[in-house]
Amino acid sequence: MLGRYRRPRAERRFFLFVDVIGSTAIAERLGPLQAHRFLAAVFSATAEPVAACRGEIYQYVGDEIVVTWTESEGRPEAGPLRCYFLMEKALRDLSAKHSARSSPPNPACAAALHLGEVIAGEVGEVRRAIVLPRRS
Repeated sequence: MLGRYRRPRAERRFFLFVDVIGSTAIAERLGPLQAHRFLAAVFSATAEPVAACRGEIYQYVGDEIVVTWTESEGRPEAGPLRCYFLMEKALRDLSAKHSARSSPPNPACAAALHLGEVIAGEVGEVRRAIVLPRRS
């Protein structure tokens, strides 16, 4: 069964890099288990906006979420920008819910957006992954 990225190919993609603000201090204050639960709640809350904007969660790196779109998928309705603002709203809603229960701190995020050409292709034997290194 050949996958879409069995053979590497060039693509123009948007990448939205979203970081949880102050996560290190939050983790130190909450401790490992509660910090994990906090990040899980943040990642869960932001998944719906990603799906609504037709993005793909490429990876989680610590407290960062990397979301991607092909250029043709991301351009309509400024999908990546709309996604970020919907993520912010989802986190404000999560904050309101948490403050009502005096739960962990109010999550907030910061982001950077990039559009460029990458080479997309499968790597690995035991655990396969699709990698999107930037093209020089």
